[in-house]
Amino acid sequence: MLPISDVADQPLVWVQPNRQERDYELRTGADTVAALSQRTGSLAMVRAAGTRWTLDRAGFWRRRVTVRPQGSAADATFDPGWTGGGTLTLPAGDRFRWSADNLPRSRWIWRTADGTPLARLERRKGPAGVEGLVEIESAAAALPDLALLVPLGWYLLLLQAGDSDDGATAAIFASTAG
Repeated sequence: MLPISDVADQPLVWVQPNRQERDYELRTGADTVAALSQRTGSLAMVRAAGTRWTLDRAGFWRRRVTVRPQGSAADATFDPGWTGGGTLTLPAGDRFRWSADNLPRSRWIWRTADGTPLARLERRKGPAGVEGLVEIESAAAALPDLALLVPLGWYLLLLQAGDSDDGATAAIFASTAG
C-alpha cells in the first residue's frame, strides 16, 4: 500500500470493489492507498500507511466514534455535533474538526483546530457502487494524521448515509442505529 502522503497530489477515490460486501479501498489509479472493512455492526478495520486502526460507534445517549490503533490501549475519540460534524481528539490532545463544506452537505472537510483545511471528502454513487472523492490540501500532505483522517472521514460519511437507497450503506446504518 502506498503512503497517502506520497499520492496526496493525485486523484484519490474510495471504491467498493464488491457491492455485496462492506469493503472499501482508497485508490489512485490502480494503486491502493487505504482500505476500510466493516464486518459486524459499526465495527470497522482500517489499513493505511503501514498502520491499522479499529473504528466503532459507541454510546446510546451520547454517541461517539472510538478510534484505536492496533496494539494500543489509547483511544482517539470523535464526538459528533448536532449538525453531523464533530471533533476528533487524539490521545496526545491534537484536535481536528469535521464539518460540511457546502450547503447541500454533500461534501465534508477535515480542518485543524485553528481552521486550516486538510482534506475534503464527497460520497456519491459511482458506476460500480458507492464511491468517494478525496481532495487533499497541499499543506496537509506531510501531516502524519492524514492517514487516519481520510479513512475516518469515509467511515463517518458511510454512517451518515443511512437514508441512502444503496444496500451496503443502508445495512451499515441499520446495524448501528440504536
